[in-house]
Amino acid sequence: MSTLAGSIWRMNSRQRPHGGTTCTGPSPRQTATIFAILYSRAVTIAAMAACSAQKPNHGISRACETAVVDESYVELNGVRQWVRVVGDLRGRTPVVVVHGGPGGFVYDFERLTGPGLEQLGPVVYYEQRGSGRSDGDGRYAVPLLVDDLEQLRRHLGLPRIVLLGISFGGDLAAEYTVAYPDRVAGLILQGTALAGPLTPSTWGSGFEAVAADDEMRAAIRGAVAESGPGAVWDVVDRETVDRFLFRRPAAARRVRELWEESGLINTGEMAAALAAEPPRRVPLVDELAALDVRVLVLVGFWDRNAGVDACRDLATRLPQAQLRVFGESAHFPNVEEPDRYLAEVAAFTAADALFLAGEAFPG
Repeated sequence: MSTLAGSIWRMNSRQRPHGGTTCTGPSPRQTATIFAILYSRAVTIAAMAACSAQKPNHGISRACETAVVDESYVELNGVRQWVRVVGDLRGRTPVVVVHGGPGGFVYDFERLTGPGLEQLGPVVYYEQRGSGRSDGDGRYAVPLLVDDLEQLRRHLGLPRIVLLGISFGGDLAAEYTVAYPDRVAGLILQGTALAGPLTPSTWGSGFEAVAADDEMRAAIRGAVAESGPGAVWDVVDRETVDRFLFRRPAAARRVRELWEESGLINTGEMAAALAAEPPRRVPLVDELAALDVRVLVLVGFWDRNAGVDACRDLATRLPQAQLRVFGESAHFPNVEEPDRYLAEVAAFTAADALFLAGEAFPG
């Protein structure tokens, strides 16, 4: 039994009072998850076998080149952007990972969550203009970032995609979905509230809650009073940020290690440019709620960045949304509860596993 399938089975096991275990077996949804995992692996193995059977000459197909890993730079709207494809794009609908920030990168997600995600089907990683390993030209705007993603989809020849947006990446993925609804087979929003004009910021109260001493709490309160919630990021220290973003110190340390290993930084350039943009005339959630698109909202119970209440309200607004709350996670449930995280993503994408090239699930 696969690691993920085994973990799903263990989730349904309960300990007897005097030792031993009673297993109830997987639920129908979890059965679909296990099938999705096994199907995806079968597709990948078949594609790799087909590629290896071809003679090593210049006539080998692009699909075979990307059957395992294809890491490259692609010029999108005049900017060279980093892209990595894992899996056979001829198989089930690929998951496109949209990182957060703004101006962040996908390096840590690749290494912590990527190996398990890649077992479910093809995955496309990319880093937005001016972020991570991608070049930049100083131009930043939400419509331009959306068009970069659309140009990437066209470059890869993908009929439809499943978007997995993390934090700010969820906002960008939702913007893409509103712009190109027919191209989106599913939308996964991790730690994303799609904050509107009435959504209260959780930054001030969240940082105050995790501050270690009165001095830090006073600094946080003063920053908010003087300049608003966004100013807290200028006064909090690294330890406070880690308690804000992570439930478990070990998770924070591991992600920090990968950030340092990568040598990548968030310059803040994109965040500053997007913050200067005028607000939307129509709230993003209003436009998204009008679409017939499946949405999975993932949030940690201890997420003080997006706010579990705001994510719950977002799922309430969206007609085809599912909400999954991770009880032992903060902003990154993929790091703090990885087995369950992958099981939820597998269950959500299971319908696409039965059909190739992103065809719709009947009924």
